[in-house]
This record gives sequence, C-alpha cells and structure tokens, in this order.
Amino acid sequence: MPRERNAILADIATIGLSVRGSITQKRRKLADGTERIYHQLQYWSEGKNHTIHIPDGLVDKFKAAVAEADVLEGLVKELSDSDTKTVLSSCGYKKKRQK
Repeated sequence: MPRERNAILADIATIGLSVRGSITQKRRKLADGTERIYHQLQYWSEGKNHTIHIPDGLVDKFKAAVAEADVLEGLVKELSDSDTKTVLSSCGYKKKRQK
C-alpha cells in the first residue's frame, strides 16, 4: 500500500546535504615512487561529464551527501508515483484489464 503524501514529504524534509554524482578514486605515483590516492566527484550537468577534486578531509562528507542524494531520488520517485495515482483516481481513470 502506498504511503501518504505527507509522510513522503516528511521523509524528504529530513534529508541532509545531498550531492548528485559518484565518487571515484584515482591512484597516482609520486616522484619519490610512493603511491597516493585522490578522490573525485563525478557528475553530469547539461549533457557533460564533470569532475571535481575532493580534498582528503571532505571525502567522508561527500560520501554521506552522495548517499543522501540516492535516498532523495528514491523518495522523489515514490512521491511522483503517489501523485500520479492521485491525479488518475481524481478523474475516474480505470486501468484497462489485461488479457
């Protein structure tokens, strides 16, 4: 049974920082022969793929924000599905029977 619209909106209101994209790791060999791992945020905007360097101290914050974006995306889909059913039921629409 679908949840009420207000319950979905209440869940959306609890979302913290939300960043769309994914975090990638890049390994680089330094001049002294040691290897260093860098992190980047990769995202799409206006049909183009963009990357931003993430400083070491912010990696965990960005990971949490990307996870929140995934939760938000699911909640927005749930809200859209709920609203679609509400609009269809308000005009007396009935789904065709499948044979």
